[in-house]
Amino acid sequence: MKVRIFFFFTKSFLFFSTISLRKVSNTTIENKKKART
Repeated sequence: MKVRIFFFFTKSFLFFSTISLRKVSNTTIENKKKART
């Protein structure tokens, strides 16, 4: 049971971290585009 909960938490953590990384990369790309113009 504990292993299952641990696995679930790891999966959710990886999922949220990837989403946050995507948001950060998107914002940096937008900032670079704004800086060019």
